[in-house]
Amino acid sequence: MTASTADSRIRYLIVSDGRSGTTLLASILGMAGADFGLPVAEDWNPSSGSNEHPDLVPTTEVLEKAEALTALSTRYPGLDLIARGYRSRAKRKVGRLLEKAPYHKSSAYMAPYAFKLGYSPRIIASAANRGRWRGPRCCSSERPIPTSLIASR
Repeated sequence: MTASTADSRIRYLIVSDGRSGTTLLASILGMAGADFGLPVAEDWNPSSGSNEHPDLVPTTEVLEKAEALTALSTRYPGLDLIARGYRSRAKRKVGRLLEKAPYHKSSAYMAPYAFKLGYSPRIIASAANRGRWRGPRCCSSERPIPTSLIASR
């Protein structure tokens, strides 16, 4: 893979633990020239969700279902087939979303799928100062990212 091909596979994912300034961060990056695949908002509205692709919410919902079912399938083996179907669907949705631009506000769940699709994800973490950083909810000790997603492409 040439350097330019490798660079074209880099995706910057802005992740957060919720209400931590991702819209502001994405707006600043967008005004500085980062390509989110969306028009750059002229005004910054903290509740607008600007620079958030319309496909992000449905993609995140499928990602969360896939990960929840995967976690449950260790206790209930019959769910494995359903979980595999959701993971496959999530991978397709993530692939379609990542094709649209190099920068994305996203769920932290997206990074392992991006890696499996041959992208080189770069995580930009945004956290609010609430006294103690909790980390993204999806990566808490109750809901870790499964290592099986990270292990291979």
